[in-house]
Amino acid sequence: VQHRLIGHLSKGFKQRVGIAQALVSNPEILILDEPTVGLDPKQVAEIRDLIKELRGDHTIILSTHILPEVQATCEKVIIINKGQIVAQDLIENLSKFEKGQTRVHLRLQKTINGETELSSIKGIQKVTKGPRDGEWILELTGDESSVPALAENIVQKGWGLLELAPHRMDLEDVFLKLTYGDKGAEL
Repeated sequence: VQHRLIGHLSKGFKQRVGIAQALVSNPEILILDEPTVGLDPKQVAEIRDLIKELRGDHTIILSTHILPEVQATCEKVIIINKGQIVAQDLIENLSKFEKGQTRVHLRLQKTINGETELSSIKGIQKVTKGPRDGEWILELTGDESSVPALAENIVQKGWGLLELAPHRMDLEDVFLKLTYGDKGAEL
């Protein structure tokens, strides 16, 4: 497409030209603002690959509201709310950002009133209905050492324990919790 006018290029090629213009001077820091907005899935993948290629030679700051984009391309995240930094860490650390609290995904064979019956178990701080019947997201006080006692308690009650696994918050959960508080978890 080298002989075509920029105005006649697709949005994806225009994005590439913009990145190329920024790279001509070989900057140490490259700031990309919403680099994949309006692109088709193939173009998004190409821009992501380009960002990954560039990150060894440049510090890249990606400004975006598209959180899957952040998870796909970034190593570190800074979340800003109302002009203030509310979180700054590696993505994997943000997924467990609530210290002193463990989240687990629970799947039971027996139908129970989870809000009532699960909430009565010592160490369970909060019970949220999961995506399917018989599934629950539990917030436990303390660390993962409380999980075996929880499993034993559920088995003794005869509820048919099918699954009990760590539940990591994704970046969207973290963002909503940090910017909207507990209301964010309900959105």
